[in-house]
Amino acid sequence: MARELTESGFRPDVILSSTALRARTTAEAFAAELGVAVTLDPELYGASASTLLAIAAGSGALSVVLVAHDPGMSVLAGRLSGGRIEHMPTCAVATFQWDTRDWDVVDSIEPTDWTFDSPR
Repeated sequence: MARELTESGFRPDVILSSTALRARTTAEAFAAELGVAVTLDPELYGASASTLLAIAAGSGALSVVLVAHDPGMSVLAGRLSGGRIEHMPTCAVATFQWDTRDWDVVDSIEPTDWTFDSPR
């Protein structure tokens, strides 16, 4: 999945990961492929969709990869996709782009583009 993300041309500014072992391992694999450092954040473990979005916004980066857990990830992906993403299986990747740099509005406006890919 990391290779596919790299091949799509997507380049995040930062990868934020839960401190859980499986999340860290996944984040490190993505980091190696994307050439981006991982920042561990214990608040991502079991975080709600609102908390996930707030942590991404608080990173100060424009382009963020979140490696976290359900149900928060599925709820956030569903919210940002207007309900078109119903579930984020393990290692699924959803990307979202907006015509704004204002994190405060991204969950209230339609993304200009979004993708979803899953290994399953």
